[in-house]
Amino acid sequence: MACSLFQKGWPSKFFIEANNYQAVISDEQLQNYKEIMDQSPLYPNGVQGILQHISKNYQYPAQAKADGIQGRVYLSFTINKEGWVEAAKVQHSDHPVFNDEALRVIHSLDRWIPAKLQGKFVAVPYTVPIKLKLE
Repeated sequence: MACSLFQKGWPSKFFIEANNYQAVISDEQLQNYKEIMDQSPLYPNGVQGILQHISKNYQYPAQAKADGIQGRVYLSFTINKEGWVEAAKVQHSDHPVFNDEALRVIHSLDRWIPAKLQGKFVAVPYTVPIKLKLE
């Protein structure tokens, strides 16, 4: 039987440790979000895991390579109560050529363990910058 987020006790401490889920918001930053969450969302390997996923999966657009374009894209999205990315959108982009691929990669992130508020999973906003540099 597949593990459902709604099963009592999910995720187990063993599951979190075995998959190296880590907070993506520091305890200091969490103090600013106390009205929307008591526990940060967790992602495999934390912020480093998010950045590794982006680095591994982002395919630099051919037009950007040809034109020598570099820059940043800032994406915002919601981590829903089930731990999936939804409602991703570009907040800022140095060049529109980066946008579609950045959104694709963010939507391909693995499942998160959602934030908690008063013992219940809650949806929370999250923003991630993507730095794009030709090598």
